[in-house]
Amino acid sequence: MNQSDLNFYRPQLVETVSGKWVRVPHDFEKRTCLIELPHGMLIHVQASCGIVELYSVDPEGYYVKTGAIDLFAQFRTSGHSRLEQLPNGG
Repeated sequence: MNQSDLNFYRPQLVETVSGKWVRVPHDFEKRTCLIELPHGMLIHVQASCGIVELYSVDPEGYYVKTGAIDLFAQFRTSGHSRLEQLPNGG
């Protein structure tokens, strides 16, 4: 594995609105706010584009994306809101 491969898997630390620091994927880009929920869940709000992402914690304490809701999809597509389900079953 070369250095760029290692950087891909290296998590970064970001701060939630409550002040807690959490580990997320290196390519995570914090937008409007990151809200910590009970039971190892995070909600990442991207208000400018109307996307709400859900992250869950893995056994190593690393938060991974498990799904997203596009709140403005009805304005961009056929008029129906869209729920994205990721392949890991989240």
